[in-house]
Amino acid sequence: MAMYVPPHKRNLKVAVEGETATPYSHTAQTVQNCSSSFGSLERKNETKAVKGGRFRFAIHSIFRFCLAGSTSDDHDHHGSIQLQPLSEDSIFLRTKHFTEKPCILVCTCSKTKDVNKMMSREKNPIVTMSDMILSDLKRFQYVRDQEMAFDEYKNGKLSFVARFGTILFHGKPSIDIDTMSSNSDVEAILNPVKRTFNTMIPSSFMESIIGSVVPEIGFDSEVEKEYYYVKIELNQLRHLVWDIACLENDVDLRFMLATRRILAGLTDSEKLDITNLIKSAVIDRTVLGNLRWPLGIKYCGGRYSVIATAYTKCKYFKNSLTSMKLSDYDRYDYWTLKRDVTKQVSLKMTGIAEHIRGKNFEPGPVTEMLQEHLKLIWDHFLSCACSFS
Repeated sequence: MAMYVPPHKRNLKVAVEGETATPYSHTAQTVQNCSSSFGSLERKNETKAVKGGRFRFAIHSIFRFCLAGSTSDDHDHHGSIQLQPLSEDSIFLRTKHFTEKPCILVCTCSKTKDVNKMMSREKNPIVTMSDMILSDLKRFQYVRDQEMAFDEYKNGKLSFVARFGTILFHGKPSIDIDTMSSNSDVEAILNPVKRTFNTMIPSSFMESIIGSVVPEIGFDSEVEKEYYYVKIELNQLRHLVWDIACLENDVDLRFMLATRRILAGLTDSEKLDITNLIKSAVIDRTVLGNLRWPLGIKYCGGRYSVIATAYTKCKYFKNSLTSMKLSDYDRYDYWTLKRDVTKQVSLKMTGIAEHIRGKNFEPGPVTEMLQEHLKLIWDHFLSCACSFS
């Protein structure tokens, strides 16, 4: 990643030489993000996209929280859903620093994970989730058709992705959720609470996916790639985010509709500075981040400075409608001097994304594909005998 250096902090030209890393990403990063309430359901009165950190939310974006997994009537009782602090041996506390220990949702009732045993349509989480997501997709399509003049709907490539991890709550709700008698009440109470979705997963989850899920699903191909990142790009623009707490399963679920955008309008001088900065990187497995610069100086052209590097080893699996990526991620931040090593799994639902990109949105085929993907996820990805707490 790179940033603009003010004139009073710019260095003189630095000669660089040595083994070079091939630039993988050549788009440019702005630090834009939503640092305001994570709990807000909809941002519909904005005149421009929300800015301010690592993430950027579009006009009229929706950020939902919901529960899934209470699959029998006897599960719906007082105190069955609780908000508990992370245990001291949690993988999050071993690898992350929090000013205050976050909480996770737990379900104390017996688990009935078999979706086929659910007695009614209302109790079926696959139907419930697909109805909710489809409703928001229709609304997104309507808003996009009405506001195509905005750049956020014109530029970039739209993607529809599912991620696996754990929902972390930072803060406490105004009312104790132990007193709530229904899932809808719990959702209403927790929705305003600031939350993050941590995509870090344990090794056991990754091993289960590779050893059991991939052969059973029958993905067509496997490709393994290694990337060294000096990444300069515009952050994804998020349109719709659904955080789903899967109470009776081992991991939580996030669905996200977002646009990956490409920065345009760079001058030839700026492009040259960025290219020189990336090409001057030296691959060195003995240093944090796996990249270094000659003389330890990470400036180029007096304009940009490297603030973080990353090394990622990815395995890709795909079929006609889905692409799965398994990542081992190693990132080093030169400002905070902190290293972040994680494993991540994501599913890109290319078939659904193609329908959303089209001008004529057809709910029927999208509903069918959405429910098919949800059943696949529910049956194979959410229960891998791993613990995050």
